[in-house]
Amino acid sequence: MKSVVVFLALMAVAVGIVSAATTAELQKLVPLPSNIKTQSGYTYLKSSTMTSLYGTPCPLEEDCQPVTLKSLQIVTKTIGKFKVTGMSKAVDALARALTNVQNQRPDLYSALGYSGMLCCRAIRGSTTTYSNHAWGAAIDFNIGGVLDPRGDGKTQQGLLDLYPFMHAQGFYWAGGYSGSSEDAMHFEIADEVMKSWGSGGSSSSSSSSSSSSTSGNPNSYVCASANLNIRSGACTSYSILTTVPAGGVMLYLGSGGTACSYSWSKVSYGGKTGYAATTYTTPCASGQADPGTYSNDTVVADPFDDFDYEAANANFGVAVEFNLLVILFSVFSAIVLVF
Repeated sequence: MKSVVVFLALMAVAVGIVSAATTAELQKLVPLPSNIKTQSGYTYLKSSTMTSLYGTPCPLEEDCQPVTLKSLQIVTKTIGKFKVTGMSKAVDALARALTNVQNQRPDLYSALGYSGMLCCRAIRGSTTTYSNHAWGAAIDFNIGGVLDPRGDGKTQQGLLDLYPFMHAQGFYWAGGYSGSSEDAMHFEIADEVMKSWGSGGSSSSSSSSSSSSTSGNPNSYVCASANLNIRSGACTSYSILTTVPAGGVMLYLGSGGTACSYSWSKVSYGGKTGYAATTYTTPCASGQADPGTYSNDTVVADPFDDFDYEAANANFGVAVEFNLLVILFSVFSAIVLVF
């Protein structure tokens, strides 16, 4: 009996170690992909685009200021474990991405942390240019409370794993920024997507771009008219990568040609890129297929405060040390009680 109790106590520690190792693997720094600057035609969101489409969001200062642009729809919404504040359409796109992460990569979702979305201020070090956080069109993430170092040409594995989910919903990854500006923790709505929204497109699609499977315009959205298989190649003989439920929103990447009695579209959905039969894609209705439900949905004017990177890392380190001490003390106490 004593041996069983000791074994169970040691197993509890082992489980903790395995869980910590999973997060540690996602925190591991790996080289950025060599082609990350080319993100299927997406480019970084320009401050000039935002100013042109929406106007000046607040007085240009170094620190966060209240949003004064009344026409900018800023919302606070709860998305699963996250409560975020940002531009309404960007928050909708984020909700789709995080829902797919939660369903397909629960380990990544568990380790993923939120480091801020809305902060109406200038780009760090600038006195003339707004940050894209100023409009609530960008979001920063951490992995297990640890922030990705900026400008080192590397990324945390968890952020690399997150990228296809965010890309599929119209985000540009700042891992593609050049040189010392590289910022892998940062995602922002792609310039091309933002321009489509500014011209009347919805966060899930626009009436002009939703029919892209027939018009041939890439980086727009189409919806599944029925449960639709995404295959590894343009033919029914290829393996199924994933299945999109009826009404699911896919990012259209281009024509896949004609084969096996079907015309095909190259699409991205839920972090998977493959081919879908064009016959079963359709223009998305406005607001269609927004997954999940929201609570505490209110329009707000106050920006999200800057994230304190140094304090976050310091606090995380203290928390890890404390948890390890608690685990060791618990195991020691169990062994003492048994013997």
